[in-house]
Amino acid sequence: MQPIVDMHAHVVPLVDDGATSLRESLAMLRLSASQGVTDVFCTSHSGYRIRDGERYREQFWRLQKAVLAERIRISLHTGCEILTELRYSKELFNGIDKKIFDTLDNSRYPLIEFYSDIAPDEALSIVQRIVARGYHPVLAHPERNENLSVDTAERLILAGALLQVNAYSFVEEPDLAIRERARKLLQRGCVHFIGSDAHRLSHRPPRLSAGAAYVLRNTDKTTAENILFGNAQNLLHV
Repeated sequence: MQPIVDMHAHVVPLVDDGATSLRESLAMLRLSASQGVTDVFCTSHSGYRIRDGERYREQFWRLQKAVLAERIRISLHTGCEILTELRYSKELFNGIDKKIFDTLDNSRYPLIEFYSDIAPDEALSIVQRIVARGYHPVLAHPERNENLSVDTAERLILAGALLQVNAYSFVEEPDLAIRERARKLLQRGCVHFIGSDAHRLSHRPPRLSAGAAYVLRNTDKTTAENILFGNAQNLLHV
């Protein structure tokens, strides 16, 4: 079975609109493991206060202990999905610098979600400002944002961004426009990671196998393995 790293999952319980209990978190992770997932980045939505980060980390370690006790064969990594509504203030950068926002496995790679009505030039400006601070932004599910064309995605990559596409967007996404954007991003070489963006068992459960199979069918073996596993492993060993 092809190993997969899930770069984006709301699996830490009782932090955001993701898993509602520890039991649900464990069930989600078992489902992920059954699809070949070896590692999960636990990217709850960011809070903007120090105690938000503290609560996330408390719940993360609680989940980590339960995973070990239940012998679920998945490695968990910290992170958060940083929203950009605060784009006109210094809080976005202060939140990273002061460790309010968890970067991906404490690396220089923060996971960034652009709000839905962002203009392409504004997205580029945010990426440039983050890169100038010494970070490498990973953009969450750009295929879900109709304002970010594939051409814009290429500009963002040239500016220093990496892109995470939701695995289900390739095959299982009911919105055909989103599905088409995901496929075009893959065709143009603009996908670096996949994620489940899993929230709950009843809402967007972890579904990666069909999307992973699509990547394997529609790219060469080396590229596919890098998207599904290798690029994330490189990030973990920076």
